[in-house]
Amino acid sequence: MHLQDKIDSKIAVAYFCRKVYIVKNLKTKLLFEIDIIGLECIIVDANRHKLIIKSCRSLKIELKIKLKNNIRIKQVVKIEKSLVIAIYSVLKISVIV
Repeated sequence: MHLQDKIDSKIAVAYFCRKVYIVKNLKTKLLFEIDIIGLECIIVDANRHKLIIKSCRSLKIELKIKLKNNIRIKQVVKIEKSLVIAIYSVLKISVIV
């Protein structure tokens, strides 16, 4: 698999050699398993619509994010701090609504 975008007006390509599964009738164009995200140091930044691949010199890929039709947003929550949780770890986070 490869992903590409531009860095300083030049095409940059990230290559992966990982086990993948083909899912019949899957409507998404790209699906990563959590172990690939951890091994390749991939950060999904939904707020900025970016996929950052640290293992490939922090290549940034533009993301198109679409909500499912049957999902209703009840309330928008804003964060005061950013927090990175290591893969395969558990961390309790308090949320005040």
